Amino acid sequence: MLRSDRGSAETVDGSADRVEVEEGRHERHHAPFMQRKAAIRFVNGPSMQDLAYEYVYGRRIERDICRALMWTAAHQAKYRAHPCAEKLHQMLRKANDCSLPVARKDARRAVDYGLITKEKDGTNVYYFLTPAQVENARELLKLLDLIPEVVRVQEKSPHDERAGADLLPDKVYYNVIATFSDDDEE
Repeated sequence: MLRSDRGSAETVDGSADRVEVEEGRHERHHAPFMQRKAAIRFVNGPSMQDLAYEYVYGRRIERDICRALMWTAAHQAKYRAHPCAEKLHQMLRKANDCSLPVARKDARRAVDYGLITKEKDGTNVYYFLTPAQVENARELLKLLDLIPEVVRVQEKSPHDERAGADLLPDKVYYNVIATFSDDDEE
């Protein structure tokens, strides 16, 4: 037997194990519900990461484009050199699971959005970060480092819409619980 209490679904003995259902019966009627903590973990971290990019760079930036910054930084850290266009496009193709033209477009958009810079040197093109872009990347990394702690605080207080809000700028903070209301019961 299942009980449902303010968004929870557990068996009467308190376990949330899968309930066996007779063949031909609707499994959905016996499926447990996800809890607030799961919503916080699934939604809040990635949402705040997106907001951190928007906060630092002044616009929403798709994850595929963000990867141009990530892989430029990774290449520089590993090889102590700036990636050439061919190498960055190759890394983006693999990371974004896309074609070469799409990878080129993602790199071009990362340049257009100010995440990275490209420079032609003879017949080669190199991607790198200017000193101002390095500062933006450092600011972004500081925010990204704080987000897991904010999510941990939110998990400890799953009914507090502002849990952990003091750790991040308001424009970066997000809590899916704030979108919940007691009237949302269906």
